[in-house]
Amino acid sequence: MVEVRGEREIYVQLRALGITPNYVGYFQTVDAVVLCAEAPERLTQITKQVYMEVGKRYGVKWAAVERNIRTVARIAWERNRALLEELVGCELSSRPFSSQFVAALTMRVLSSLTHDGLSEAAISEGSVPLAELEV
Repeated sequence: MVEVRGEREIYVQLRALGITPNYVGYFQTVDAVVLCAEAPERLTQITKQVYMEVGKRYGVKWAAVERNIRTVARIAWERNRALLEELVGCELSSRPFSSQFVAALTMRVLSSLTHDGLSEAAISEGSVPLAELEV
């Protein structure tokens, strides 16, 4: 698998949040964020357009994907709440939902790509697919 620039940012953020690859949700979270970064409108129908797609890749039901991402979000909440709040952009009174966690990571990836000289409009329109942005 070819690693893309945005994917590296996801791994960096997860590790900073205290998430390690021994969690099933680690890789499922990465795949979910990649899908959303490629087409941010997927965030509005995350169950149908993201969890189901990731579930197909891993041979599990969408509910297992959501649960695994929820576990990753819980671990991030417990291990590095300050960084999680920085990632989300506000103080959190409770652990973020799985969809909120994926959305926050997606926005961080898109922000890092924009800072790398790619236009935000090109990324959000999908004219720059994340999978084509090689390291």
